Order: sequence, then structure tokens, then C-alpha cells
Amino acid sequence: IMGPVVARAATGVLGVPLAVLRGPNGSIARRNAMRNPKRSANTATALLIGTAVVALFASVGASMKATFDDVISTAFTGELVVEQAAFSGAPLEPGLATALQGLPEVHAATGIADAPVLLDGHQSLPTATDPVALAAVADLGVQEGSLAGMHANGLAVSAREALANGWHIGTTLPIAFADGTSTEVVVEAIFAERFAFGDLIMNRALCDLHRGAGGDVAVLIDLAPGVSIDAGKRAVESVTTAHGAPAPLDGDEFVASQSAEIDQMLGVVYGMLALALLIAVLGIANTLSLSMHERTRELGLLRAVGQTRRQLRSTVRGESMILAVFGAVGGLGLGTFLGWGLMRAIAAQEEMGRYQLPVTTLVIVVVAAVAVGVLAARRPAKRAAKLDILHALAA
Repeated sequence: IMGPVVARAATGVLGVPLAVLRGPNGSIARRNAMRNPKRSANTATALLIGTAVVALFASVGASMKATFDDVISTAFTGELVVEQAAFSGAPLEPGLATALQGLPEVHAATGIADAPVLLDGHQSLPTATDPVALAAVADLGVQEGSLAGMHANGLAVSAREALANGWHIGTTLPIAFADGTSTEVVVEAIFAERFAFGDLIMNRALCDLHRGAGGDVAVLIDLAPGVSIDAGKRAVESVTTAHGAPAPLDGDEFVASQSAEIDQMLGVVYGMLALALLIAVLGIANTLSLSMHERTRELGLLRAVGQTRRQLRSTVRGESMILAVFGAVGGLGLGTFLGWGLMRAIAAQEEMGRYQLPVTTLVIVVVAAVAVGVLAARRPAKRAAKLDILHALAA
């Protein structure tokens, strides 16, 4: 709806560099793009929608990566991580963390597991771990109580969860396990960083007592003082190999592994962009062909007063590039705005997340749009340059 309203002004602004660099031919291309705002807007719509979707998902993907990187750099104070295989989902052997703890190169190692329970009558999925070891490898910003001092029936909750439910240090809550048994847990710690391990952390000893020694989704490792990352990796890998577990990852590798799923999603989005570019090529080419037909006499007049075939082709290409860049810039502006708004909403809802502008992706999209403009103009420009001047003047 707004396209025709902004098309004349937008194409006029985008065409200024072309008019400056190409002189009269660039000015003609700029004015041709401004001539029919409704047609220009309709032509750019397919590219606008495609680039808007790409910009939206790329913005959200880059922002989620940046958020995850922030969490790892602030909450995880250890050096290495062993995580379960991404595709099989097979949990790590329960004894892996204990075996790693026995290495002289390791200061602390703790397994992280999921523990489905009924807490205070509601289905919950706390993180089950050794709170003492967790305090050695992670900084959760404990505000009240202590992770290291938690008892077997202790429970650590995020500040947000505590505020929402009216819990405080010493609150006793009923808990029921999958084996049908019930007991009580006591809130013994309140922490601020909820993104890394969730809102609830319970003692692994209590969890294993009722469900058996289940597998871990990850093992966090803090190396002993003076042990390098490489030396620690070699020592840890000797144990993980014996337990059939994946190789350990350092902080950067762990962030990259977690970002892989986002990259897969973006791969699909980039495929959508390729389709949008193809549609844009067809749309712009059709528009230019129709425009050349309508301006036959005009083209003949330009040739009659001295415009060469090469200059005419340049003029058509310039008009095509202006239309393509108009669609791409409009889509990128819309998509990045929506991505920013979505991340603001996530930050307000979840109290985490920061916006990260995917500059490289946006630059690539603009360059691709220029290439689309050149490609789409090839056939119409060639046909226009071959017009017989006398026949064109008589049209």
C-alpha cells in the first residue's frame, strides 16, 4: 500500500549516485525509475518481501548467537564442555563426570541432567546437578543463599521464578518423581542468571535416588590451575573416548556447536532469498520489457540526438539496478525493524537477549540486488539498443 507513495522519492534518492557517476545517462535512468511509482513499487515487491524475511531471520539468528555467547562468557567459568551427540540425542554415561573428576588436570567436573518432576503441583523440568561442583564451574549470580551449601533436598530458583511464585529462602515445596514417590524440597538459593540452566536447579543426589543414575546432557569441566586448554583436552579426551562420549569442546567451540542449529535454519532462509531473487529477475525484466515497448519513440529520439547503443544499454541497466536496490533496501529496512522489535519483545518477556545487526548478511543482500538489476536488464537493454532509429521515431 505504501510502496507507490514512497517509490518516487526512494528511487529518486537511490538514483542520485548513478546520476552523478554516469552523467546524463544516469539522470535518464533515475527519472525513468521515478516516472511510474506504482509500477516501480509493484516490480520491487517480490524482492522486498524476500529480503524482509531474510533480514528478519538473519537479525534474530545473529541476536540469538550473540545472546548465547554473552551467557557462556558470563555464566560459564570453566574451560571445557562435553555434550551429548547432537543427532542421536544419546545421554552421556552417568559415571563420566566422576571419572573426569579423578583426573589430576581437572579441578571440578559436574554432569548436567534434566529431571522431570511435579513441583508444587505443576509439571517442571529442573536441572539436576551437583551444586557444589556447579558453583566451581559456573557463576549464576547468586543473590541469596549458596549453591555450595545446598543440602540433598535443597532447591535453587531464579529470582524471576521466586518473585512470580512468592518463594523465598526457606520455602518448602512438595515434589513428586516419576517413580511415584513424593517428598519436600527447600529453597536454599536464589540466583539471577536463568538462561544457562533454567529457573530451577535441584541436587543430583535427590534426583538419582528416585529415578536411578540417569545420563547427562552435558558435563562442565574446570581445569586445574596451570593446566592449558590443549593439555586439558588431551587428558579429558582419553576419558571420554573410553566412555564412548564425544570429544570435549572449549568455550568457542561450544558456542559454535550451539549456533549450528541456527545456521541450519538460516540456510533454509537463504534458499528463500535465492527464490526471491529469481522472481525479482523475472519481474524486473518483464517490467523493463514493457517499459521499452511503451517508450519506443522516446528511445528513437535519444538515439537520434546522439545516444549510442552502449549508453542506451547503460541507461536501462541503471534503471533496473535502481528498482532492485529499492526493493532490497526496503526489505532490509522492514526486516531489521521487525527483528529488532522481536528481540525487544523477547528481552521483555524472558529478561535476556540483545539485538545484533547482521551487517555482513545485509551487505551481501544489497550486492545481490545490484547483480539482479544487471541480470534482469540484460535482455531488455539488448532489445532496446537494436531498435531501428527511423522506425522508433515513427512509432
